[in-house]
Amino acid sequence: MRIKFWGVRGSISSSVRGESIRSKVQKILSLATPADLQSPDAIDSFLDSLSLSYWSTYGGNTTCIEIRDKKDNLVIIDGGTGIRELGNSILHEGFLEGKGKAKWIFTHTHWDHIQGVPFLFLFILPETYLSF
Repeated sequence: MRIKFWGVRGSISSSVRGESIRSKVQKILSLATPADLQSPDAIDSFLDSLSLSYWSTYGGNTTCIEIRDKKDNLVIIDGGTGIRELGNSILHEGFLEGKGKAKWIFTHTHWDHIQGVPFLFLFILPETYLSF
């Protein structure tokens, strides 16, 4: 089973603030050696050696969780703003060809758990199968 959190923010979605990005860049630069910056491959290798918290962000979208079982069946939990990114990521998993299937579970209908639903393109694709 694989679980991916596409949104974890409470009530109001929010983007990363500039101060947070600046702080991350400062920390990364303080860890880099001249050898880490010699080439694009060296830079990639250096960034790959860092913890996810240094070079990525998380927490901007409201609740949406992707669950995959051993057979890669898709279960979606909630429809917060993270659903848009999830939808974009599964475009080529049969949904464009009308063969996409997913089970969708809503834990409850507070705004932060449903506000991304209007932005999920899967509703307009023919033959898409979403069970609730």
